Amino acid sequence: RDITFSVDMSVQISEGNFDPATEDVYVRGSFNGYSGANMLTEGADNIYSSTFSVEGDEGVVIAYKFYFGEDAASGTWEGNVGDGGGSGEDREFTLGPDGEAQVIPTVFFNNVGPAFTRDVTFSVDMSVALASARISVGDAAVFVRGNFNGFSLDNPLTHVGNGVFETTIELTGSETYKFFFNNGNGGQWEDSITDRVLPNQEDPQVLDTVMFDNQLGVLLTGGAGWRTLSDPTTATLSAFLGPIWTQGLPGSDYPSGDNDPQPNVFTINTINGDYQALPSLGQSSPAGSGFGVYVYDEDVANDETTNFWPKALPTGNVEYASPVVVTEFMGVPLLGVNPSSFALVGNPFLSDISWDVIVADGGNVGLANAVYVYDHTQGVEGDWISYVDGMGGLPAGGIIATYQGFAVQSSAIMEARSLTFTDNAKSTGGTLLSAPQYDALVNFNLNFNDRVSSSWVRISESGSLERGVNDAVRLTPISNQYMTIATQKEDGSILTIGDFPAHEQTLNIPLFVESTITGVYSITAPVLNVDSEWTLKLFDTVTGQTMDIVPGFEYVFELEGVSNAASDTFEKVIAEASLQSDSPRFVVIASTATTSVPVNELPQFVALNQNYPNPFNPTTQISYELPASADVRLEVFNIQGQRVASLVNAAQTAGTHTVTFDASSLASGVYLYRLQVGAQVITKKMTLLK
Repeated sequence: RDITFSVDMSVQISEGNFDPATEDVYVRGSFNGYSGANMLTEGADNIYSSTFSVEGDEGVVIAYKFYFGEDAASGTWEGNVGDGGGSGEDREFTLGPDGEAQVIPTVFFNNVGPAFTRDVTFSVDMSVALASARISVGDAAVFVRGNFNGFSLDNPLTHVGNGVFETTIELTGSETYKFFFNNGNGGQWEDSITDRVLPNQEDPQVLDTVMFDNQLGVLLTGGAGWRTLSDPTTATLSAFLGPIWTQGLPGSDYPSGDNDPQPNVFTINTINGDYQALPSLGQSSPAGSGFGVYVYDEDVANDETTNFWPKALPTGNVEYASPVVVTEFMGVPLLGVNPSSFALVGNPFLSDISWDVIVADGGNVGLANAVYVYDHTQGVEGDWISYVDGMGGLPAGGIIATYQGFAVQSSAIMEARSLTFTDNAKSTGGTLLSAPQYDALVNFNLNFNDRVSSSWVRISESGSLERGVNDAVRLTPISNQYMTIATQKEDGSILTIGDFPAHEQTLNIPLFVESTITGVYSITAPVLNVDSEWTLKLFDTVTGQTMDIVPGFEYVFELEGVSNAASDTFEKVIAEASLQSDSPRFVVIASTATTSVPVNELPQFVALNQNYPNPFNPTTQISYELPASADVRLEVFNIQGQRVASLVNAAQTAGTHTVTFDASSLASGVYLYRLQVGAQVITKKMTLLK
């Protein structure tokens, strides 16, 4: 096929390097044996171009360079003009469809264009370098040093926040440069990279922010506590965790000694659900695996001067290759063989990933749709936050940051399980694949001082009264001190994200709150998206107060702390939370406009409403509606179908009737209550929790 090559020689002419009267321009490359057989023709504006026939199959990469001289035997080659940064690299292009002509874009010879004067903004992220060197922003002087200032300290940068430094300089032409910071010990250059090259262009340039010395790593902020992490490179765990204190494990800072220390790096044993200390830090973590680590304030034993925040965990810049399919970690299957088992996995890439993309691509075979990340800022001393289908504590799309470890749960059905990460899942923001359809979406926050625990309620067509694929269970916190807010479904599931059915005209959703600290708490709803046909109310079962849940909603109340005699951390099991409360403190009452009966008007049809509260202990109220007088039978059955109570067996007048059911003599469990009006029978479920 025909290929058109062209090169701009104007700068070479103006600088006296090339004489068009005595010299010619050639294109030489892999397609012609780098010979001088292909001479270019001079055109307008000192651009030389010609079209030549190039053989090769579609997809073949052709290497080439331009050359000028008085003849093809001696002259001047282009130097390093490739994109890879190596000495003498060629230009490249890829052959297109067979028989289809191609025009290669015009370039400047040797990539040297006209010298333009313009403002250039340099920006460098020093966060990892500063944290690694243990100096504060105030102590550091960051400079850009290059050909334009003789590689001197003439151009300091200003800290603009989050470890990023910037400055704007008026420059002319193409320049090489590097960043440098003064750490009080002679300073430090970027020394693992070649000089950076400033593009030569006419317009002002705002250069992308780069990491100092191209260092990569995770910054740990906030304070002491548990983290769930993942290393997307093949570095050993002892190297990755080297800057922080580790103990109780081979390869740690303090592997053993008098009164052997409690290990502070763990994973999850998917066979029995235990938090399990790692056998060693002397190996890398397999691709797609995660681990938990307790991060102490001090990085050296008994030395308060090492209390540095943030803490940097530098790592390599070569990530695991896609696709990544998780298998095992430290000899334990990452995806357990038991139904509903949990596994601690991790982002295997040096970029954020979208959980929604993984789910949409079928990358979580045999797993529930929810993911769980441990957040040390939640609850009293940290808590699991969850995400599923647009709900929860992660950004839209379920964005999981690089270096982040997270938990997943196997489905309750025994089947083959796998978790696959591909390049398609990589993301830098919220990639929400579709807008979930719902009638109501509410994020309830339990607030205490500066601590928050969160729970989500959605009412949608996909919802159900029993646990479904779009629910996320509430997990037991790693810390013994906790605060929690959770909903519950009729099967007893304690949820941090609950998807409830829109086809129910009235929903009484139990809302549990529990904490190990006595104090004054509040419930707020920072996310509140409700269809106009629905109304939401919060009922306090202790005070009897009812409040409308509307924008700006806040309910303040006193909560008595519960005791927690939890055992040692690594003897605990990652599991669905079991609350100490016998019954929910609150009930969220959700109803549609169709459930409202106008004053002085009779019901239009027979209806059996959901009991309230539900779950209950030991009493609950059951209401039903009659459009006309009729013989009514209201009975309660256990799950085996045995009748345990007869509440009504008589003629009743038209209207709404309410009956109290006392289950003091019954055991905890799920019960059925059935309303029979003439030939019409309606049955619903309720849960007794003692």
